[in-house]
Amino acid sequence: MSDPKPPLLPGDPRNPRRMKRRARKGLETSIERFGDIAGITFNETTQQLVTGHQRMKALQTIAERDGFELRLEPVDEHQSWVILPAHRGPRGIQVPEHRFPVRIVHMTAEEQLAANLTANNAAIQGEYTSDAAGLANEIAALDQQLAEDLLIGDVADQIIQGANTP
Repeated sequence: MSDPKPPLLPGDPRNPRRMKRRARKGLETSIERFGDIAGITFNETTQQLVTGHQRMKALQTIAERDGFELRLEPVDEHQSWVILPAHRGPRGIQVPEHRFPVRIVHMTAEEQLAANLTANNAAIQGEYTSDAAGLANEIAALDQQLAEDLLIGDVADQIIQGANTP
């Protein structure tokens, strides 16, 4: 087995956000199905990610699993693209090319840390409403495999747990 390739954009080793394997698999499925529905921010000053650590790890895993290289395409001093090439993914699904915008910023290490904690702060990310359980059931009825891969059932579980929490 060959050594893993170094990351395309090195992460901040102090990033406090972690994901379990099951959650990462869900993120990988989301990336392949929908492209970028969140964001990646790279600090030019520290040469580290501010946000998007898990997204970049998922992209790297997809590239290694399916045998291709991610590409970084600069746009200007404020933006680049990480390119996920078109390829055949798991279960033979044809995955189209996806372009993930990378916002380029210039921050001090202290600002980077504060921005990272803010971006990953569950207290300011909002909560699901009770409508989400119905939507989760609707998605499962339309495509059970996709609902399982994206952990859609967990949405309903979170709502039930939240309703039982004082």
